[in-house]
Amino acid sequence: MYGAQPPYGAAPPPGQATFYGQAAGQHAYAPTHAHTQPPVAHAPPQQPPASTATGVFAVFSAPFFQPNAVQFLPDWFRAVDKDGSGRICGPELQRLLCQQGLNFSLKFCNGLIRLMDQTASGNLTYEEFAQTHALLVSLLKQFQGADTNRDGQISVPEVSGLIKAAGFTLDEHSFMELCKAYDLEKTGYFDLHEYIGLYVFVSNCKSIFTAFDPYKAGSVTLDFSKFVYAASICS
Repeated sequence: MYGAQPPYGAAPPPGQATFYGQAAGQHAYAPTHAHTQPPVAHAPPQQPPASTATGVFAVFSAPFFQPNAVQFLPDWFRAVDKDGSGRICGPELQRLLCQQGLNFSLKFCNGLIRLMDQTASGNLTYEEFAQTHALLVSLLKQFQGADTNRDGQISVPEVSGLIKAAGFTLDEHSFMELCKAYDLEKTGYFDLHEYIGLYVFVSNCKSIFTAFDPYKAGSVTLDFSKFVYAASICS
């Protein structure tokens, strides 16, 4: 049985709700302008060094997460924006992240675009990409803060603490099923990729729920077509 010995992920302490939370259109990393071109770099700085770490720690040393990565964002963006449109799509975002040491699936990248795309264009402007970078760096810091034993993984209770701190309420059953969906090897522990995937999914769920609940009643009624639509947007 999934999560046996002890029960999966050790249920959160009694009374500990689990949370996430930004209202749709009010994401903490939302850009302030709809569309801008990446700034032109006048003197190319030295690129972040290639990672030498291995295993679950390799992602922590990815160029994307280095302290000086911000100055390279325009170059990284232009390198995959082949048509010079000032926007990148899912495959382009996936290629950019892969080039900078982050191996995410195309499905994840499309979900990340849905979260950060403020104009529902299906693409990211440079400014939206820069905000995406800020979000991922923030998630890395959250992850490292929760990884108290520094083994490159966080437990289900530690994920619960992060989700709670972010401000979104889930009942225990829903939270545990969410964890099972993103704990790919069903170990009760999450690496950074898995945690980011879970966070982005819950964020998209929040956005679509809010769209169906404009009066903030806290519940919605969906027919089958709307349910399929919502599930498609969230996944």
